[in-house]
Amino acid sequence: MPLGPTEVIVGSGPKNTNGVRNEFIDVWVEMLRDANIPARIATLSEVGPEHTPLGWAQERGDREPLFVVVPKDYRSQALQINTLDVRICLQCEAYIKPGATKCPRCGVSDERDPAQLRAEYEAALQRHLAGK
Repeated sequence: MPLGPTEVIVGSGPKNTNGVRNEFIDVWVEMLRDANIPARIATLSEVGPEHTPLGWAQERGDREPLFVVVPKDYRSQALQINTLDVRICLQCEAYIKPGATKCPRCGVSDERDPAQLRAEYEAALQRHLAGK
């Protein structure tokens, strides 16, 4: 379905990474819907050239992008959802939504605090960058 005049893109990602479906975008849309934001996934051909970033337009094939689309009225709320931390299961590498305590794919318990994980990552990144 083509992008409607009352819809906006709030994010994008590759359709496939190394031949595997990028499941993060599916989790992202699910998080938006959990927040009662009507969201959908659109392909490059659906959004039209006026909305397509130049870099994406030049890269096609397996890395064709998918776009997260919401009604204009929900844009600011959707962008707030985009800042939530999603975890990756240590067992099977599935994406785990904020607030979930089990992996949706393998059922392994995961009660790590996403905010703490982000703080640890940012601290490690700063140490790494300071060493350069």
